[in-house]
Amino acid sequence: YVPPAAAERGGALHDLARTLRERHPQASESSPLVVALCGGSPSASVAYAGEFKSGPLARFVNKLYRNEECAAALAQVGSEADLASLRVGQLKTMLAARGEACADCVEKGDFVARLRALMDAGQAQAQ
Repeated sequence: YVPPAAAERGGALHDLARTLRERHPQASESSPLVVALCGGSPSASVAYAGEFKSGPLARFVNKLYRNEECAAALAQVGSEADLASLRVGQLKTMLAARGEACADCVEKGDFVARLRALMDAGQAQAQ
């Protein structure tokens, strides 16, 4: 939960609040912003934009629990992200979201190298 006034004060937490409010402009300045940091990274965050009632909020939390929301957010993380700081499970989720399998990946470095190669190939195709 990021209160609207939190982005106006100074400090690391307030800088994070300001960053999250900028990444998720769908929340109004007067309403609270509920954000899940996927993998602990603000660059892979998912905001809740629904009503603050038990039903819709519970569905959002259940999607987070089933890793549906975070899989999409992690798949969109750009090459500037520090892949080495992510867990192996998150790296596998990112590969699966891109439709790739890495059967020959044994160690974390193998998953990171495969993702870097996919990201570099995607950037080359975009240009």
